[in-house]
Amino acid sequence: SSGINAEWPLRPGTPEVIMTYLVAVHTGAGRSSPETSQNLRKVCRHACAAATAILSSRGSALDAAISATKVLEDSPFTNAGTGSSLALDGRILTEASLTSLKTGFCAIGAVEGVKNPVEVVGKLASFQLQHHAYIPPRVLVGRNALEFLEQHGLQRLLHHTDLLTDRALHQFNTAKTHFEGRKRRRITSPASEDDTVD
Repeated sequence: SSGINAEWPLRPGTPEVIMTYLVAVHTGAGRSSPETSQNLRKVCRHACAAATAILSSRGSALDAAISATKVLEDSPFTNAGTGSSLALDGRILTEASLTSLKTGFCAIGAVEGVKNPVEVVGKLASFQLQHHAYIPPRVLVGRNALEFLEQHGLQRLLHHTDLLTDRALHQFNTAKTHFEGRKRRRITSPASEDDTVD
């Protein structure tokens, strides 16, 4: 998110303001092939361009951050939204968070079948600015996040596998094979001297 805190449009008679802003995105850490690195850099450029388009038309920093994050979530090369890593049970559970000066921190987690979790968080952030007879939630997880999504008319995918990519499935199968191999070795290995019971 950029560090802008301005209200647009400007009130009549307000001197014109020259805006400067910074948009920074990242696609996580880890080793990747030269081809994947090139694809990730391209995704980052597109995400920055999406945010810049909103800021240059005097949109809010929050909307710019959401727009940039959606580009990352829609890319099969990132571990967010489409292309997310699978959980141990093979499901795809997504999460997202946002922080702004006006709304503070908001997040959702362990949500199944949501293409753009940042949109749900955006709604949750906007929800903070409304007047309530109670303190609105800032973090929603699992079923509660899905109920909030449905109440606010946001689209949910029919099945979490709609977010699955060949890359994520390969990584999951590799990790699962490695994990099960270690588990078998631990079970079949002879007891050490420390494990001997008199």
